[in-house]
Amino acid sequence: MAERLAAIVSETAPTLKAAGFRKRRHAFNRTVADGMTHVLSFQAGAFDPPGATHIAGLTPDLYGKFTVNLGVHVPGMRDLGGRPLGTWINEYECHLRKRLGALAANGENEVWWDTLHPDAAVDVQAEIVEKGLPWLDRFPDADAVILAWRDHGFVDVGMHPAAPLDVAALMVSRGDRERAEAVARAYVESELSDHHREYVNTFLPTIGLDDLVAAVGDGDSD
Repeated sequence: MAERLAAIVSETAPTLKAAGFRKRRHAFNRTVADGMTHVLSFQAGAFDPPGATHIAGLTPDLYGKFTVNLGVHVPGMRDLGGRPLGTWINEYECHLRKRLGALAANGENEVWWDTLHPDAAVDVQAEIVEKGLPWLDRFPDADAVILAWRDHGFVDVGMHPAAPLDVAALMVSRGDRERAEAVARAYVESELSDHHREYVNTFLPTIGLDDLVAAVGDGDSD
């Protein structure tokens, strides 16, 4: 399967390189404005150990199949990778993340492609061109990310539910403290779990919003 997936990636590479991406193994990076990076990576389905069972509709057998992950890394937002960033951005280090198979599903179950299907490369390339690249193109710069989050919400743009913290951090890094405070205040005044309140209390001072820590409070113990 590994050889077949590598062949599919190679067949798709010219289209992505023409769109401005550079390649590393099964992944692609494209640098855009404000130091942001668009990421596209191919992911193979997991191999299940002997004896594993699959329940239709709940635990699909993905061995021999693959999907494509899309992501956008935005400097100024929280560090999600847990290590210093190099010149290459991995999909798990992105602040915006979406599966091509979810975009291709049109409300149905997420699509995974079969590496053994003779038209797999053609099919996935068509979805990349028709849905994957347009999704990434929605985010050409940091302002576009902020506007998309504001107008469509964190799910649509593939962000974490704590996206307001990322947006506030980005606004601070861009010198827009007033809007950052408004975004962060609305978030800390919403209903937060005790554990998350502790994290927010620790995080806010790291972006210079110490004055909002009191607004977070210690949470309720019951």
